[in-house]
This record gives sequence, structure tokens and C-alpha cells, in this order.
Amino acid sequence: KIFGIIGGKQILHSLSPVIHNALFQKHKIDAVYSCFPTEHFKRTVKTLRKLGLAGASVTAALKTDAFLFSGKHDPSIEHLGVANTLVRIGAGWKAFNTDVAGIEQGYPELHRAMSVAILGAGGVVPSVILAVRHRHPKAQITVFARDQKKAVSLLKKFHVAIQPLHSVLSCRADAVLCTVSQDVSLPLPAR
Repeated sequence: KIFGIIGGKQILHSLSPVIHNALFQKHKIDAVYSCFPTEHFKRTVKTLRKLGLAGASVTAALKTDAFLFSGKHDPSIEHLGVANTLVRIGAGWKAFNTDVAGIEQGYPELHRAMSVAILGAGGVVPSVILAVRHRHPKAQITVFARDQKKAVSLLKKFHVAIQPLHSVLSCRADAVLCTVSQDVSLPLPAR
């Protein structure tokens, strides 16, 4: 079986193929996991389907595309509008989102955070918001975005504050979660 990660050109540096292929080998699973960088999500998935793609991880900036492309969604992600996993179901695809559980389990201390700052407003941010709300339903969440209009469009249903990224310098929060890629220059204090 063929599996892989679909995303922008940054996925060429992903360790996902190394990790997945090692696990396939260890557990004697007849499968391969590769990188599929693209800027044309639908075209790439249609081509990969013809090649026998059984499933894929989906990363920035294609998580909304994955959600919209799939014919079926895991019911728990209907309100998120983003997916990070596609599984082949017959002739179509079913979308899932494992980001929420990963963030909840990876950051258990979020239950103590009364205020949370999220840097970035990309496709993973709805999952981050939901994970924070699961951990602390009353936490005040502020998203600091490079493009406020885009952030408002993506996040309006989540009822969070949205500020320009440069204003993070005056932010006070119990927790800061960074969702931007390493190539984005962040306005951080010198200390």
C-alpha cells in the first residue's frame, strides 16, 4: 500500500517517511510512505489515487482543501472545517483530524491556562482552539495573525479575539502556542 504526506514544499524536510517506513518494516507491513509536495491539492490527490494511494497525512496549507475534497468526514470534525488525514474508502475519501487529540495530549497543562495566545492563523488553528477549549472551556483565546481578514474568515465561528501578529509583543498570556512555520519572522522580544 502507498501512504504519504501531502503539503507544500516544506514537507521535503519531514521526518514522517522515516518514522512510518521504520514502523512498517518493524511490524512487517507491506507498505511505503513518501512525501508528495504540491500547490495543487485536488490534482495531486486524483493522480495519487490512480497510483493506489491508500491514505495520507495532510499538512499546511492544505488542511481546508482536504476537508472540502473528501466525500465523507468523521462527525467530530464537521464544525472544524479542516482535516489532516485522508483515508481511501472505496472510490472516495474520508477525512479525519488527529491534531485536536495530539494537542490535548501533548499539552496537558492547558487546563490551567486562563488566557492563551495562538501565533498564526493557518489550517491547524481551528484544531488548536478546539483542543484549548476541551482543556479549559473558559480560557480567553487570542489569535495573532499576519492576515487578519483571512483569520476572521477562517475563525469567525470560534469566537476568539484576533489581533495583528506584531501586537504579540504586548501580549500577556498563560500559554503561547506557535503554529507558524519556521520561515515566518516573528516579532518577539529580545529577552
